[in-house]
Amino acid sequence: RRHELFYADAKISGEMSRLNVDDLVLGYNHSTKIRGSVEFFGLPQINEAFIDARITSGYLHPDDFSIYLGEFSENVKALGQIEFNGRFLGFLNDFVANATFNTEKGKVTSDINLKFPGEFADAKYSGGLVLESFNAGAFIQNKKLLQKVNLEGNIDGQGFRIDNASFLLDAEITDTGINGYSYDFIKANGRFAASYFQGSLYVDDPHCKINGVGTLNLGIFPEQIEVRAFVDQLDFKDLGLSDEDISLKTSVYANVTGLNIDSLIG
Repeated sequence: RRHELFYADAKISGEMSRLNVDDLVLGYNHSTKIRGSVEFFGLPQINEAFIDARITSGYLHPDDFSIYLGEFSENVKALGQIEFNGRFLGFLNDFVANATFNTEKGKVTSDINLKFPGEFADAKYSGGLVLESFNAGAFIQNKKLLQKVNLEGNIDGQGFRIDNASFLLDAEITDTGINGYSYDFIKANGRFAASYFQGSLYVDDPHCKINGVGTLNLGIFPEQIEVRAFVDQLDFKDLGLSDEDISLKTSVYANVTGLNIDSLIG
């Protein structure tokens, strides 16, 4: 049986329809503590109440609330202790998070609208996002694919798991590890999903210089690839793409249906 411990201290004023909670100290179990102030508009129906929460300091430990995260709990546990501050404005299942999160796996700064139509892993999100030395591979449970990520841009999508995430991303990415290699600079603008990309990609790195647009859909059969790109430098061995010391410089137009050489045009 799970035992839960709550404790709270605050100054409460106002009427139920507009309730002010100041000097709030809220604790949950052994490692989670939040300090700040909250205004509630529209109580007592908590699911219909508008909430303005200003958090001056927060400490969250994933073990304290993993039971509420379902299958997504292991992803959050990978972040370790989370310290945060900021403002959360909206409803319980639809709010804007303008906040900074410092985790054991890096820093996240957000100005994002979050909506929860169902499970946590199916959340919808849109807005500004900054990642600083964030170990995205640990978070998505795929350390081979991604390592530390530095990113600044805008995102609009749904889903947090690899198999259900689909999002539009317009961002600049620097000093970021992909497949064990750290890329200097990437500019990406397009839609990303499992085995799918559509948009533009610019890479400026000593071992990879690419400027292109296209669509890559490996999630259907036959697979579909349409790419127009200028490749000024592509060093396969340095990028961890091959054991052979192969370099490529070319311009590419590929319109491929099915992954066979006869379908390549260019």
